[in-house]
Amino acid sequence: MSWFSSKKLCSHCHITKTYQKFEGEVTCPQCETNILISREGIRICPVDQTKMVKEDYKGIILDRCSQCNGVWLDSDELSSMQELAKKDSDFATGMVLGMAVG
Repeated sequence: MSWFSSKKLCSHCHITKTYQKFEGEVTCPQCETNILISREGIRICPVDQTKMVKEDYKGIILDRCSQCNGVWLDSDELSSMQELAKKDSDFATGMVLGMAVG
């Protein structure tokens, strides 16, 4: 037996092998995101009252309106995006360009 643990099969999808655990269970990143998305309530776009779609962007769950493309940020998501922008220059450039073209 080796001194390090081996990757285990995700207990949710039973496809991906991972070291990661979420709430005490072996859980791959995609399944963790799916669990978190399923726990969030439905958001309605304040602009056109369309049901917003949940999207995972680099681990940040965003609510986006498919009608007007508006994005709703929950309380911690803006700070998460700012932290990501500090680490990822491509993300920061995309954020600035997205704000410029609106």
